[in-house]
Amino acid sequence: MAYTRVYWRPSQAPTGAIVVLALLSLGGLLMVETMRRQDSSADFGKMAAAAEQTQQAMEYVGSLRKQIRRVDADVDPQESGLIGIASSPITSLSGNLQAKQTTINPNWAAVMVRMLRDAGVKQGDTVAVAVSGSFPALNLALYSAMEQLGARPLVIVSGSASQWGANVPGLNWLDMSRELRAAGLITTREIAASLGGAEDRGIGVSERGHTIIKNAIKNSGLQFLMSATLEESVAKRIALYTQYAYNQPIRAYINIGGGSASTGPASIDQYFEGGVITSAQPKAFAVESVMGHFLQESVPVINLSGIATIARRYGLPLTPMVKQSIGSGGVYNTASYRTWLAGFWIIFILILLYMITRISGVVSSFDKGDSSSKKVQPTI
Repeated sequence: MAYTRVYWRPSQAPTGAIVVLALLSLGGLLMVETMRRQDSSADFGKMAAAAEQTQQAMEYVGSLRKQIRRVDADVDPQESGLIGIASSPITSLSGNLQAKQTTINPNWAAVMVRMLRDAGVKQGDTVAVAVSGSFPALNLALYSAMEQLGARPLVIVSGSASQWGANVPGLNWLDMSRELRAAGLITTREIAASLGGAEDRGIGVSERGHTIIKNAIKNSGLQFLMSATLEESVAKRIALYTQYAYNQPIRAYINIGGGSASTGPASIDQYFEGGVITSAQPKAFAVESVMGHFLQESVPVINLSGIATIARRYGLPLTPMVKQSIGSGGVYNTASYRTWLAGFWIIFILILLYMITRISGVVSSFDKGDSSSKKVQPTI
C-alpha cells in the first residue's frame, strides 16, 4: 500500500503578535457595538402624535369606567380604568395581570407605529386586524397608530375578554370603541364581531355574557359573526377581510389578544412568535388559523403576544406604577453605527496584519540564510 507524505511548516508569525491582533480586533468590535449613535426615529412625529391620541383616549375611557364601577388601585396602580376585574359574565379565560398592567402606557402607540413600518405598511395600505377585549389599552394604541399613519384597517372583534381586560359589563371593548368614536377620539370602525372565547363561539362565557356581548354588537351596528365550528369561523373571517379589501392587497395582519380563530387553539398559538413575523414553525400550521393563512400568503404579521418580551425589546417599562410621559422609552430612538469608527478599526487592523506579515517575511529570510538553523519538517 502506498502512502502520501504531507508536509507543513510552522507559522513564521510571532505567537504574541497574533494574540495581540486578536485582542485588538475583539476590542474594536466591542467599541463599535457599544458606541452606536442613538438618533430620533424618522417617524418620531407620528409616534408622538399616536401616543398623544392614545393618552387622550385612555383618559376618556377612565372617566367612563369610574362612572360604572370603582377602580381598584391595588390592581390598577395608575387608576387608568383600563384594567378590568377578576371575573364577570363576559370573562372568557384567565389572564396575566402583570401583562395587562404593562400595557397601561401611551407609548405603546409608538411601538405600534414602529411595528407597522417594519411590516412595510404605508399610508393608504389596507391591513387586516383582529382584536379582543383582553388588552383594551393595546387596542387604543393600535387604532391611534393606524390612524396617524393613514392606514385602512379592517377590524374584527372578539367581544369577550380574559381576566383583567375589558370585562366590566357595560364597558366592554365594543362599548369603549363606540363611545370613543362618538367623542371624536378615534375614527376606526370595526366591520364585524364575534362572541370570542374558546373556538370563537363563546365557549367558557356564561349565557348572560352571550346576551351582553350580542347587545353590544347590536348597539355598535356591526355584523354578528357566528359559526358552528372553529374552522368555519376562520373561513368566515378570511372571507370578510377579502370582501372588505375591495380587491386591494392586504399589506399586514395584526393580532391582539390571541383569539382562537386568529391564532388557533392553545396547543397551536404558542408556535407563533411575538412581534413582526413573516414565518412560523411547521407545527403552527397544524390547525387552520387566520394568522397561519396570512403567513402562508406571504403577508407580514404583527402578533402582540408575549407582552413583557416586546416591552423590553422596545425599551418600555414593565408594570409601570405611575403615568408615563409621552416620548419616553427606547422605541423613539434608532441605533446606527458610527461608520468612521468602524472604518478606522478596519484600516488599523489591516495595517497591523500587513506589518505582522512583513515582519514574518523578514524573519523567514534570516532563517533561510542561517545554515546552522534547524528546521523541523514533521511528516503526517
